[in-house]
Amino acid sequence: MMAAASATRVAVRRAASCAGRRGIATAWAAGPRARHPAAPGAARGGAPAHGPPPLPLGGRRLAPWRAAPGARGAATGSRLTDVDFYLSEVACMDSLPLLGAFLRVLEAQGHPATPPTARGGLHPLVVPLAERADGAVVGLLRWPNGGRGYGDMAAPVVSARRGGASVELVARSVGEYVHRALVEEEVAGAGAAVREAAGPDAAAAGYAAGAVAEAGLPSLDAFLVRRVGFFPDACERLALGHLEARGDAMSTLIAGEWYMKGNKFVGWARPYEFNGALMARLGHPEEGRDTMGVALKLPWWTLRDGYAAAAAAAGLADRGGPALVRRIVHEQEAAAKAAQGMQQDPKTPQQVALERADAVLDLACAGGEGAGGVDWGATVDELVDLYNQAGMAATAEFVAGAK
Repeated sequence: MMAAASATRVAVRRAASCAGRRGIATAWAAGPRARHPAAPGAARGGAPAHGPPPLPLGGRRLAPWRAAPGARGAATGSRLTDVDFYLSEVACMDSLPLLGAFLRVLEAQGHPATPPTARGGLHPLVVPLAERADGAVVGLLRWPNGGRGYGDMAAPVVSARRGGASVELVARSVGEYVHRALVEEEVAGAGAAVREAAGPDAAAAGYAAGAVAEAGLPSLDAFLVRRVGFFPDACERLALGHLEARGDAMSTLIAGEWYMKGNKFVGWARPYEFNGALMARLGHPEEGRDTMGVALKLPWWTLRDGYAAAAAAAGLADRGGPALVRRIVHEQEAAAKAAQGMQQDPKTPQQVALERADAVLDLACAGGEGAGGVDWGATVDELVDLYNQAGMAATAEFVAGAK
């Protein structure tokens, strides 16, 4: 408890920077008795990197982080207040309307609560909120720019391991996560723990009892992608189902392309990685190589099978080390744009700094594949410096807490 309280004090001190950019003039008191905005979950619009409009301060107090395993109800009251405070005032993220339901559902699923300050060993952009039985944490991803331009992926639910090279996309939003959990519990006929945990927020998440049976769709995965949201595992099973059930390679490729296209998973490499491997498997090696090259233009830590496998599949493994491969794929992208007549303005110092920060994360991911794992903490100081150079002071403050 003392360690958690100490981490809270550090988080509150860091919150002052974010609070200042939000126009909140009142200084936050150090320690677990720091003041909290009066209404957790109140609407906070605006650009996350610079902060939403100011909020009035009320008499709520921030309690020490509560993470007692198995304590049903810990996701209500003070825990929700604490997590909401951390996300809005430390991570500078927009409010998540179904955050409380998400936290309660995680606990109902048997995932004990984890304090969001417990970020050591994790990818610097991950905020942990719960721990699975296999040791992986479930939490939220805080994009460097606060999520602007990411649409439904502005605050995705992810899972990650301490020292792990990859971050897995679980759901595009907390609402889609809650809706899926409710549907899966109903289909499994495994009691009503999730339904009770969601309470009246179930309807707000889009859930309606009996909707699966009424829809008459051929599978749970089909229902999920048509009525709930888009999930990588469901999309991949649907694509592979055509091949495994009927040997229909053409339908498999069409479903795989559907998974990859349409900005369903903005900024995520896994759909391209999956399709690159699928195309090569089904006799389209050139298309597979090109698609895997696209995957390598996106964050490498969003690959499921890792950088080394992707570089080999893209035909780039023999071109040099990860830094050179990264330069090659981005130069190819620039050359392709130039060939299409797309004029590119000179990059600003801020853009250069942000690209360097992206490279730090990519190269750490590539260098940490294998038994040794990634020392994400070793990237923090350089990332903080680069995000400050990029004009992203709020992101720099947030990343500093991952050490």
